[in-house]
Amino acid sequence: MKPINVQLSYGSLVEVATWDKGFLAIQKRGKDGNFSELPRKPAKTLKKAVQMVGQIYPHEIIIAS
Repeated sequence: MKPINVQLSYGSLVEVATWDKGFLAIQKRGKDGNFSELPRKPAKTLKKAVQMVGQIYPHEIIIAS
């Protein structure tokens, strides 16, 4: 499992998704403050997963570790 992080404009690094075995799981913050994963989306490579996250956060720096 590889985490995908976003570096926000004010400097914080936040994990927004994970990629594992060809699937991307994007995390979204709920009203109660807990994180939940939306249904996983197919992404054959980590590069493709980073591109998909980049479409959600177009003005932020995407970091996959």
